[in-house]
Amino acid sequence: MTAQGTTATSLEASVIAGFNTKLLQYAADFKANNTGVTNYVYDSNAQFSTILDDASAYGFIDNSTIGSNSNDFWA
Repeated sequence: MTAQGTTATSLEASVIAGFNTKLLQYAADFKANNTGVTNYVYDSNAQFSTILDDASAYGFIDNSTIGSNSNDFWA
């Protein structure tokens, strides 16, 4: 997506933020309307960003190599 420029990435970020807001509201509404329900929302983006920003520190070749080796992030 980054190859498409800042306009595209800004739009994508806006769409993702909107989705995340709706997801949190849906989870809260679902819990409120269903007795005994426990739900969790996990932000995988934060963890992925941490790893991708310093892939070699986590044992990966880099943040863009695709393959089937154990040290390829995108396997």
